[in-house]
Amino acid sequence: MTTEALASARERFDPPVLRARWTTEAALSAGELVAEIRARTGWDAELVERLLRHGGVHLDGRPHGGAALPARGPAGTRVDLHARAREPAPIAVAADRLPAARGDWLPTH
Repeated sequence: MTTEALASARERFDPPVLRARWTTEAALSAGELVAEIRARTGWDAELVERLLRHGGVHLDGRPHGGAALPARGPAGTRVDLHARAREPAPIAVAADRLPAARGDWLPTH
């Protein structure tokens, strides 16, 4: 595989990660925190939604998803954000190649 092909595959399946970090100056509600994320990063609503859905918000080192954001966070909270620039391209896998189809893995309910 050429270097160009590898770069193209990497871009499709492993999009760049966007990061931001700051410390809040005031106590913020969950809604205010989301508004501050948008204001500080300039990220659009879709990217912020993905950030929240995938748990890319870390407050004082603890990961939080959208529904798990605290109702109110104190001033001085360290905010770390990690979001993919876009969703990775899906990888097609033939059904007969899946572990369950081959009998390699079976749920243990």
